[in-house]
Amino acid sequence: MADKGIRAWALGATAPYSISTVKKVLKEPADFNGTPLRAGSALHTIMLEKLGATPVTLPGSQAFEAASRGTIEGLVIAISDWPSYSLQQLLRHSIVDVSIGHWESYLAISDAAWNELTDEQKATFDKTAREVAASNATEWQTRLTKVKDESIAKDGGEFTSINDLSPAMKQHIEKAAADTWVAWIEKTEANGHPAKAAAKLYAELIQAEGGTLPDGVADYLAK
Repeated sequence: MADKGIRAWALGATAPYSISTVKKVLKEPADFNGTPLRAGSALHTIMLEKLGATPVTLPGSQAFEAASRGTIEGLVIAISDWPSYSLQQLLRHSIVDVSIGHWESYLAISDAAWNELTDEQKATFDKTAREVAASNATEWQTRLTKVKDESIAKDGGEFTSINDLSPAMKQHIEKAAADTWVAWIEKTEANGHPAKAAAKLYAELIQAEGGTLPDGVADYLAK
């Protein structure tokens, strides 16, 4: 971003994205075949294609109506975001602990505008952005727990860890996740962007925080 004359602060990521459905329970790899699932980004589209599902690109604001009408069977979305789109009224089955990323928001300012600030204003700007990021992250995590608990108690919602799925299903999802890293990197590199360097940095940060990478990703990034 510095190369583009921009300064940016991350403002807190949502809880991890999950695969959630209205009626269909995804138990085995074949259950994905042709199932229409909402994709909110290019990454999600790649992931769903690797799983064998049919990606349907929709903004979050249209997801409720599409799921209500059966246009889509489910979504790739953060559970903590359900209330924003009233999706807790519909979604009943979720696969969690899957590596499908997060939604991150940013605060940005041009170098030109930044340089017009006093040192005191810069310090306040930076301090405020960092405090907001921390509070947002806490709110997202708190909302995740609340939404899950309410869904289970009121609507019979089910949240199944990938680690509790059959070996075949777990392997299928993990391979799709790993293949998504590779596909995104190669597609983005082909468009002239340093995707592999960005992915390596992201991988380092994930591991530094105690996270793990999908099998095969570390070997790919090391090439």
